[in-house]
Amino acid sequence: MDAKDEIKQRLDLCDVIAEYIQLKPAGTHAMKAVCPFHSEKTPSFHVSRDKQIWRCFGCSLGGDMFSFVMQMEGVDFPEALRILGKKAGVEIQRFDTREANEKQRMQTLQGFATAFYNKVLRDASYAAGARAYVEKRGITPQLVEKFQLGFAPDDWDAFCKIAIQKGFTESDLLSGGLALRRKSGSGVIDRFRNRLMVPLSDVHGNVVGFTGRVMNPEDMPKYMNSPETPLYKKSQVLYGLDLAKQSIRKADRVILVEGNLDVVASHKADVENVVAASGTALTELQIDLLKRFTHNFVFCFDADAAGFAAAERGIQLAQSAGMNVAVVFIPEGAGKDPDEVVQKDPALWQLLSSKSIPIMEWYFNAVMKGKDLANVDDKKAVGAKLLPAIARIQDLIEREHWLSRLATALKIEADVLRKALPQKEEQRAKPQPKAKPAVAEELKKASRAELSAKLILAICLQYPELAAQIFASLGSELIPEGNLRSLYNHLSILYTREELVQSKSYYERASSTVPEPLQPLLEELGLHGEQFADGLTPKDARTQLETATDVLRGASHGAERHELLTAIRDAELLGDTTRAKELLTQLDDAG
Repeated sequence: MDAKDEIKQRLDLCDVIAEYIQLKPAGTHAMKAVCPFHSEKTPSFHVSRDKQIWRCFGCSLGGDMFSFVMQMEGVDFPEALRILGKKAGVEIQRFDTREANEKQRMQTLQGFATAFYNKVLRDASYAAGARAYVEKRGITPQLVEKFQLGFAPDDWDAFCKIAIQKGFTESDLLSGGLALRRKSGSGVIDRFRNRLMVPLSDVHGNVVGFTGRVMNPEDMPKYMNSPETPLYKKSQVLYGLDLAKQSIRKADRVILVEGNLDVVASHKADVENVVAASGTALTELQIDLLKRFTHNFVFCFDADAAGFAAAERGIQLAQSAGMNVAVVFIPEGAGKDPDEVVQKDPALWQLLSSKSIPIMEWYFNAVMKGKDLANVDDKKAVGAKLLPAIARIQDLIEREHWLSRLATALKIEADVLRKALPQKEEQRAKPQPKAKPAVAEELKKASRAELSAKLILAICLQYPELAAQIFASLGSELIPEGNLRSLYNHLSILYTREELVQSKSYYERASSTVPEPLQPLLEELGLHGEQFADGLTPKDARTQLETATDVLRGASHGAERHELLTAIRDAELLGDTTRAKELLTQLDDAG
């Protein structure tokens, strides 16, 4: 068994997809979701647990778990194989491309560095000060292991020496962001020295870089991040997401904090749906990453909203992307951040993190505080702050709610304020045009014969016991030409093979033998069959089959009459009365 088949045996497609997007039941053995690959509000993305396939009937994308990961992650097949292999516990021996091999080597280096720094923190005598610091901050040994925290020795090249001994090159260390060239002479030195090391992982748990926090307060900078590398793209990484994604999905909300150690502390308080943007403003790429798990974003501020200015751009982006944005406040005296709150009282952070208010509620309170709304200048100042925020709201009902509330507060007609909404922001706030539903358009254009043929093939795949009736009563000439007829012929040949008559899964055998160009149609009809069959008895299916068969015969008869009428007209135009009479006789016989 090759790696691909072994992975498919060990993993369930619904579980794989559920790590990226929210799935809801759609019948007995199917799931549905809003498609992550095009803009829509009504779910047209369907997943079959039985057939282990997915398809969006809006944008026509579909396939198996590998094609989904390739689309979702923007990677090629070898990389998707590696991602799913790790999840399934299947070792992938090698990649087919040089680029993938180099990436794997770089990930191996980051993993080695993580293990090195972690062991130093746990065991080295010279790391006693770092261990004391970790203990003082209330970080337990269990949290040290969970987040793989470590310590970089206060030495010029302690890590570089041992990494080179293990077979890594100076070039590896430089490109991996773990070393610097010596200012004089040859060789390399450690980039991180005398720092608490916090590994940064991608959404799959692969370490891609580090944040190093100083142990000596006189050292600068206080926090040092790995430089951008082929693995580490700061704008795409959210600290703690690999450990938080299941909790985010379960809670259907994500709490965004400022610092990495805020995330660690939050886990100590058993609040695990927390991530950090590592001191940078939230980016569009990070928002897209979080959208896989929830559309509810909660930003954490202290009593003075000191972190608001840094987070404001991310909040605006989240609003413009249609996210529901809320705020968690840390009251004065409780601590300046979640880390301090947890050190004082873990239960208080549990309480605070469970409560939030809508971001617009916070905007209104903050902007109107201390303002005299009878004063025209204060009115103008409030409008200048709140109108752009209202314009960023995508949902029309929510936008109108806050516009109405502002109109009441300022005692100005809502229509007047609506005209004052910043035009650029208002346009950006509008939902993106919905992608044209390729399948829906195809169905609109499809004839009754095509729709009936699709239904018949879907029934055939879902009810193999009816296949005998289908192939006995329908000749391929009744099926519209093209892929539908080709697939009909393929299924007919499969059925007549003796070894396939008793096949456990007619669809599965068809999927393994059908030519590549017919695979999308087979997947589409396989999912249609499941949807059709949900709640339907075999007797009902037989009735539907007979109706669809009658439509095909009627369409064939209609096409025959049309051809005869055309031929009669042509014969009459040519003055060939004998031929016209013969054709009229055929027309009468055809009824």
